[in-house]
Amino acid sequence: MGAEAQPGDTGIQDSPPQAAVAPAKAADGGGPLPDFDANLAALRDWAPGLQAQLAGLSEIHSELLSDPEAGLDIAFLGQRFYQCDAGAYAEAQVARFFKAPTRNLLNEPDPENLKGGIGDFCRRVTTRLAEAGIAYEKTLRLEESHFLVVLGVGLGLQLPELLARSRCRCLVLIEPTLENLYHSLRVLDWAGLLAEAARREVEIAFITDRDPSEIAQKTLSTIRGNNPVLTDGLYLFEHYPSAILQQAAAQLKRELYSTIRGIGFFEDEEVMARNSIANLDRPKLRLIDQPQLPCETPLFIVGSGPSLERELDFLEGAAERVAIMSIGTTLRILLERGIRPDFHIELENTPNCARSVEATAAEFDTTGITLIAALSVDRRMSDCFEDPVFFLREENTGTVLLGQPAMTLSPSGPTVANAGLSAAIRLGFREIYLFGVDMGTREHGRYHAEGSVFSTGLLPENRRAHQRFAGNFGGEAWGEAVLNWSRLYLEAVLRMFVGLSVYNCSDGVRIEGATPKVSRAIELPRSPLDRARLQADLAAGLAGFERDRLAAICRDGIARAREEAVLERLIACLRAAEAGDLAETEWVHEVFRLLRAEAAERSLIASFVKGSVTMILGCALWYDKRLSDRSQLAAFRRIALQEAVAALEDFRARIAEVFEDAERRLAPAAPAMGASTPEDGR
Repeated sequence: MGAEAQPGDTGIQDSPPQAAVAPAKAADGGGPLPDFDANLAALRDWAPGLQAQLAGLSEIHSELLSDPEAGLDIAFLGQRFYQCDAGAYAEAQVARFFKAPTRNLLNEPDPENLKGGIGDFCRRVTTRLAEAGIAYEKTLRLEESHFLVVLGVGLGLQLPELLARSRCRCLVLIEPTLENLYHSLRVLDWAGLLAEAARREVEIAFITDRDPSEIAQKTLSTIRGNNPVLTDGLYLFEHYPSAILQQAAAQLKRELYSTIRGIGFFEDEEVMARNSIANLDRPKLRLIDQPQLPCETPLFIVGSGPSLERELDFLEGAAERVAIMSIGTTLRILLERGIRPDFHIELENTPNCARSVEATAAEFDTTGITLIAALSVDRRMSDCFEDPVFFLREENTGTVLLGQPAMTLSPSGPTVANAGLSAAIRLGFREIYLFGVDMGTREHGRYHAEGSVFSTGLLPENRRAHQRFAGNFGGEAWGEAVLNWSRLYLEAVLRMFVGLSVYNCSDGVRIEGATPKVSRAIELPRSPLDRARLQADLAAGLAGFERDRLAAICRDGIARAREEAVLERLIACLRAAEAGDLAETEWVHEVFRLLRAEAAERSLIASFVKGSVTMILGCALWYDKRLSDRSQLAAFRRIALQEAVAALEDFRARIAEVFEDAERRLAPAAPAMGASTPEDGR
């Protein structure tokens, strides 16, 4: 009582009972409002599904008010939504917003922490800036931003000014209440706004979900699909109070960092391509391919989270009657207890992971354990197991190199837990129990069980607590950035697949879609598992890949020339920008469009360089936006473009080395002295 009224307080978002619709008039009570039908028609090209929904609204539970004194508003049962003139409210709100905007601000690029070519680019650029006397600030003062996220459209009267001042190229419009958008068609010139957006090549995404998590995930997906390295300076504009929108905004602020995670570095792609070629250097390869028929066998997926320690006795007793899949660093813990998993999953391509598996295989017998690994893992790792099975990672250079001879396993990351769940589903398992998949920790700072390679010191523990989340068995648990990202993907998979029964027996962070279950409540099969039949059924559903097919791919001169042309177009674009109008940054978008188009066509060069090139562009724009003296902008951009070309030339040379090494490795062996050849007829 007595608090200042805020828009949205009417409760109109909760679909109140039907009320009469009042005819709308202009705010002055006289002039015409925008053409509703023209606005509705204009929306068809941008959001046909939304346009159809709005055109099909048959029952309107609110009314649009237009009063000479009170102005425009929306009302439900006589209670106003804005509780003032919507136009005046929007104008004042936008003015206040730009005085103290909510923005996503990235830290200064750190050459020491940025991998390979990206770090080298930043190091060379900052050195040349210092030599040229070009200074930059830490604070972002420019109003311009590539992304603008509007949480709550309402009548939309704030949008023209937001679009003009932000100069955004990607506009995300979030409105959980369809009736607000419906009324906005009568008061906002949507046709004109959309025409202006088209002229400026602005991408617009409409999100009308009412679930905060869905809103956040669709917004993040839009950002990733547009140009995620341009999130520096992203605007978050909250138009009216709403529990739905406030929760979505909070989740967005927490997870915006994830849009640039996993974007891929050239150096990683180079390693994965070399590893893939090495793993293919076998007479025949087995690949996970099409989904297999449902399997009735219960599967325990076992991770190395701290809660695993309390479940080892149970797992030991249950091992004869269920299938067991160890993931990542869990293998050593299980083998030390005499628990032999049927499957072991590996995802990472780093030498550290290979050394970890080698150390485990040297200490314990891995006979009979089927390795299921990304094709891009280190060859030393796959050599520790008999007849390994591989899977193709999505958007991976090794996968593109092969021409994708089998279905990719998606999502296979960001952690090995994601690969484990996706592989289990692909192999037909439908009753799945998660142990030690803690996705965090109850004990601050401790993320792995005793006995893992982290506790032995073979690998360093580098996770840091991020924030607290609901615990699987009540209370709260500490989350961590990468594990939070992994958990979101696990939850997305569980939402996607029907017919799954997934139980979380881990005492860590709750995973939505996985039913919490203590191990003592699990009803185990009565009979021992027929492991020979399980492995035979698995093998029957795998795809094969012949070594000679890769050799032919690597020697395909036409394909090599086509890929070289892609790289030439990228370099030409940057050189043309340097020679052109340096007051413009359209080249940034041109390069990204080219990379995105080529990646969609499964270009090998795009797979190699897309992540690093887009990160280089993002780093360049970080400095670009913060120059102390804007008159030095052209000089800075010339330096940045020259160094970007230098980075691409370096990538070109290293890609050529990958192909040359592959050709040498896959070259047919010369016949032994005295052996017959097709030519001599013997």
